[in-house]
Amino acid sequence: MMLLTMPSRHSFITTERYDLCCILRLATQKEISAITAGSLLLDSVIQEKIRRHQQKYFWKLNSYTSAKYVTTEDFTKELEGYSTHPEDIGKTIQEYERLPEHLEKKRALLQKISNVELIDLLRMQDTIFQIHDRRKECLTISVHYLDFLLAEIAKRAGVPIEDARYTRISELEDLSTMKDELAKRRTGSLYVLLQNASEYLFAGEEAKQLFHLFQRKNIQDSFVSSAVSNSKQLKGNCASLGKACGRVKVCRGEKEIANVEVGDILVACMTQPEYVPAMKKAAAVITDEGGLNCHAAIICRELGIPCLVGTATATHVLKDGMRVEVDATRGIVTIL
Repeated sequence: MMLLTMPSRHSFITTERYDLCCILRLATQKEISAITAGSLLLDSVIQEKIRRHQQKYFWKLNSYTSAKYVTTEDFTKELEGYSTHPEDIGKTIQEYERLPEHLEKKRALLQKISNVELIDLLRMQDTIFQIHDRRKECLTISVHYLDFLLAEIAKRAGVPIEDARYTRISELEDLSTMKDELAKRRTGSLYVLLQNASEYLFAGEEAKQLFHLFQRKNIQDSFVSSAVSNSKQLKGNCASLGKACGRVKVCRGEKEIANVEVGDILVACMTQPEYVPAMKKAAAVITDEGGLNCHAAIICRELGIPCLVGTATATHVLKDGMRVEVDATRGIVTIL
């Protein structure tokens, strides 16, 4: 199944990591004795490679809420960190370059399938992956330029950009008169858009109470729909096959990523590029949201670790320190 659902091209996340590993491979071939930030920048060829990489991927850590500009120094430090795990570098490069081989095997398998509808679904899934990945790439890049624009608007209005991010487009002209309201929204806000295009914006305590109400209802609905089959098990969709045991580490934000230790079971609502260092340490990954083409699924398949997505309630049911077994062949998490 993994082979049949394999995309016909790499994601932009995978391609960026491959490009970075190729720079490190070149540094190794040039016999740079100690791979450090300083030694890498002493070599003019490597320095130019890093500069071009930065120009191409400076936006890679942007999120839906803000831009994070990645500098050449950041990429150089990342290369230095990669150098401590040379086996990962070789594995990343080898797996990336084996795509044509995998696709040939996939074509051979497809020729053996007589179900036309299944073949159409598999091709559709591949197309959707490419559209989804390209959309995410374009959106991530655009955040960089949108943030520049918003920063200038906020500066002219005398409003901190952190507060300006809670503005609706229709309110931009009145930004200077909304300082108190924006500060309130920053402490907690909830934007609701209905199918009839009606929109509502709640702020402060009202937003927090309403959010918790929605959250409780979603959890209750998930339990009723058998997302949890019993008190000891949780169900999800298999995004990367395998089985692993370990202790749970729930990450609800970037600040908690550093707490993940080797062998932990990483549990998150969903993962973003900044989660990758923690995912490399994890024995398995479990998410509340996502499907076969989400960030967690793509990275876990690349890392060769089990991944369950779409559990709906993992971050609420599983607690730090719990020992669990992740069976990503049956789609079950068992609390041991």
